[in-house]
Amino acid sequence: MLLTKLAQELKPLIRPNVSVLYAEDHGETRLIVTEQLFKPLGIAVKACNDGFSAAQAFSTGHYDMLVTDFDMPNMTGSELLKHVRKSNANMPVLLLTSLATLEIVRSIKDNNLFVLPKQEFNRFLDDARGESADEKRLSAKQTLVKFLEASGAIKPSSMGGKNYAPPAKAKLVPSDEAKLKKIGAAGPCEFPLLGISLVDQQHRQLFQLMYALQAQIENRDNRVDLMIMALNNYANKHLADEEALLQRYAYPRLADHQKLHIKLREDLVQRAHAVKQAADDNEKFKRAEELRDFIQEWLVSHIGSEDRKHCDYLLSKGAV
Repeated sequence: MLLTKLAQELKPLIRPNVSVLYAEDHGETRLIVTEQLFKPLGIAVKACNDGFSAAQAFSTGHYDMLVTDFDMPNMTGSELLKHVRKSNANMPVLLLTSLATLEIVRSIKDNNLFVLPKQEFNRFLDDARGESADEKRLSAKQTLVKFLEASGAIKPSSMGGKNYAPPAKAKLVPSDEAKLKKIGAAGPCEFPLLGISLVDQQHRQLFQLMYALQAQIENRDNRVDLMIMALNNYANKHLADEEALLQRYAYPRLADHQKLHIKLREDLVQRAHAVKQAADDNEKFKRAEELRDFIQEWLVSHIGSEDRKHCDYLLSKGAV
């Protein structure tokens, strides 16, 4: 079953001592996901057969994340979510739903809610073949990885495994002392400290992820697809967080800045697709190198120009 293969792929990335509360009223599905996904990943799982029993388990236990079906007896997934949010506003929740209720679920306003259509996830259960099934599995895997990252089960820095570059290779320095070097060159890649803590921290993490990608390319690590997924996910998080910060402080050039972000997102999707569609490993790693270089060049240019402008503006408004 492809679910077992997915667990094998993700296993090296999962940190120890992770727990999940899992609510699913379909007994066979609950057993398969528990035995072939959560347990092989080393995730401690409390499996419940309906929303009400999951609510009771939540009230008496501690869990890093919640995975729940939407349509269940006694208490639906959305009702379970409301119960959880009364005492925990931040725990990541993955809600699986059928196409019939997909729009209802997507209308729920919750920053820590991840929605996974069963039409996509079930392609790991039925081993269906064909391009359509493969695309659904890829979409489901992307959602699952984002969810696991948000819960702390996967740390972005772990995506490089044993070949992950040391943290010292990317460091913040005063902007007038920065020496922007190509990733892979000797010595640390220094980049400007702009003075806004969120922006600086996320820039550093993006460079760290690129070092992890570089290590995988050099070692021809077949997990490079997952690393690219993690890098793209974190880049999208950074762009969204940056836009929210600029909106909060009424940055006058926000619309222009968002246009740059839209173009970057489109380019990242196209380049990641080129890696995925590579005819062989040689082409795959070549495309991965091109993606790495593209992101670094974009970041270096963006940090030195647009980001410097908006961070100067934020500092003038009292942001830190």
